[in-house]
Amino acid sequence: MNHASPPGGHPSVKSPAPVFVLGSARSGTTWLGNLLCGHPAVAGAEHELHWGLHESNVFLNQRHWGDLTRPPAFEQFMSAYCDADYFRLVDGDPGFLRDAHPGDFYDAFFALMDRFAARQSARWWVTKLDYLLYYRPAELERFVTRVRARYGAFVCIAVTRADRLATMASYIRMEGKRRQHRTNPVVKVLLLALHAARMTCHEQGIRALAGRHGGLSLTLEQLKANRRASCESICRFLNLDYHQSMMTDRYAPNSSYNQSPDSRGVLAAWHRDLLSRVLFPLYNRLPGVAALFLKLREIPKFRACPLYFRLKKRDADPGRLAKELSDEGEVSLAALVAGTTRASGGA
Repeated sequence: MNHASPPGGHPSVKSPAPVFVLGSARSGTTWLGNLLCGHPAVAGAEHELHWGLHESNVFLNQRHWGDLTRPPAFEQFMSAYCDADYFRLVDGDPGFLRDAHPGDFYDAFFALMDRFAARQSARWWVTKLDYLLYYRPAELERFVTRVRARYGAFVCIAVTRADRLATMASYIRMEGKRRQHRTNPVVKVLLLALHAARMTCHEQGIRALAGRHGGLSLTLEQLKANRRASCESICRFLNLDYHQSMMTDRYAPNSSYNQSPDSRGVLAAWHRDLLSRVLFPLYNRLPGVAALFLKLREIPKFRACPLYFRLKKRDADPGRLAKELSDEGEVSLAALVAGTTRASGGA
């Protein structure tokens, strides 16, 4: 491979190379990814059914598929992954993936993304780093080692949200969680405890990772208040010329950002006191407790297939997909699919 100009503070990296978006839920990671993909020298898996940048779930996939050198495991992986949204959005080719002989998902993912970026003449490809890695230091170190061995450096851009209460309010009202009954008073308190633990662990992991690898750190507030200056900083960091296309929103904003950022309509005064006086101080003092809480909550994630098949479902029966999204509480996406169906003359 040829070599790109090294980003600020990093040694020379191979091109195309990854830039990892670091962040937590409701902190602007999708929007940052979309801004990056707005530059013609940056490639990413994007689609309106994922609000733009699609989650790669690299660690969940690594855990789920295991050793791909075993033929039965590889065939099972190929059967599922080649139908998945992510594979389709990066113009995946089954023949290419077979010829790559990946030993595990990391190998397969890197090969697919390198090919995708090269076909778009992009110097960088972007994905969100799986947040599960923030508080799994051994697996995180293995992943970073793999990245550095293949590309020469671990390049990352972090986005955090300074207003924790606004983040929490956004989390409570986010779409797609209807089955969790988040407005139920008891459920809401449990979710506050869970997300406070998540925010604490993620923030600590993000700061450590960005600091250790010379990453660029931004806040959502900075991005929203001065988008042009933030995009220019990103371009300098990646040694790219600024491109005006980064100022154009190509996807609808994640739905919760269409609402007021004021947390008072979602969180009562005693909720805010619980967070600021009890939960955040407790988790800051005992981060191991927060991490244990998260790991217990995440056990079901490792049992489920970490793939999305929205594109396949839309092609087969858009009306059914719209209903499925509506039932899950993904109201905006359901309306998008339903609108597309009507425009094309469907039911």
